[in-house]
Amino acid sequence: MPRPESVATYLNSMSQSPQQQFGSASTRVSPIQNQSADGAHVSHTMSPAHSTRTSPVASPVLTPGWDDILASSGMLTGGSIGTIPMGGPGSRISTASTDSTLLAFEAEKQKILAQLADIFNRQNFLLLASRSLMAFGAPLHRLEANLIAMALNLDVEATFAVLPGIILITFGDEDTRSSETYVVRSVAGYDMYRLGRTNRTIRRVLKSRISVGQGVKNIERILATPPIYPWWIMLLDYIVISFFICPLFWNGSWQDAGASALLGLMVGLLQLLAGRFNNYANLFEVSSAFLVSFVAALLQNHVCFGTVSFAGIAMLLPGLALTTSIIEMATKNMISGTVRLVFALC
Repeated sequence: MPRPESVATYLNSMSQSPQQQFGSASTRVSPIQNQSADGAHVSHTMSPAHSTRTSPVASPVLTPGWDDILASSGMLTGGSIGTIPMGGPGSRISTASTDSTLLAFEAEKQKILAQLADIFNRQNFLLLASRSLMAFGAPLHRLEANLIAMALNLDVEATFAVLPGIILITFGDEDTRSSETYVVRSVAGYDMYRLGRTNRTIRRVLKSRISVGQGVKNIERILATPPIYPWWIMLLDYIVISFFICPLFWNGSWQDAGASALLGLMVGLLQLLAGRFNNYANLFEVSSAFLVSFVAALLQNHVCFGTVSFAGIAMLLPGLALTTSIIEMATKNMISGTVRLVFALC
């Protein structure tokens, strides 16, 4: 049987709290004095990193009873009193878990950025396509329907308002309940070659034959491409049309046809000037008609004034504009049709 004083001491130590028995955990730890086999004292000092563990064994002083209890519970390993090894399996699991969390966060971030880039790419494709179609002569009553079909096919929430010379495009976001409106302005012209290339690019994108990004690059290339015919071919067109339309439609003489060809050359030069200077482009038709009628009036003693003046501006006669305006009004595009009709008549 154990001695009574040993039992009393053991029970007294068991009744004390861990703080009273071991002291509070601190970053400063007194050395542990263990006695070696030859009777010498060996000093063991715990590092500050070890003392930050919230464990009741942070104190270096352990009675045999508590040491046996903690060792049997697995809280102490290694067989040495007061030694708590760090960097065990628990810390490795924590580090691996942190790394996997960071990798998952980075993957989710890249996924979101890719989705945003895809949305912006599709919106940019719609903006460039609308500008290209309007600039190269697509009729407005078909332009709005084509843009709506493109938005549905590309899964883009958008609304369109098409007017002569301007398109309003509003992109909505259901998640944020917000919208962005873009104004696409372009001078309407006629370029059947580049209009055909634009239509082919749009069809290839909608049929998934090429990606949206490749479609954006193709349309940007089309917009930057110069007209298929050089400038001198356009001047030749003005001269030839004015020359032959004079005797065919107004029964003019060959002298009248020559004067009409000269006036047609003058209108062609003004057209080139309007293409280089945007500020003059809005005054091109008015200035051309004024200049042709002025020169025809100077030559009226030698040529027929009415025949020469009409033949000289034959390229500017609003036949196509009148036809397009009537079609637009017939398809219930009243605003654009009325604007075109008034512009053509004036």
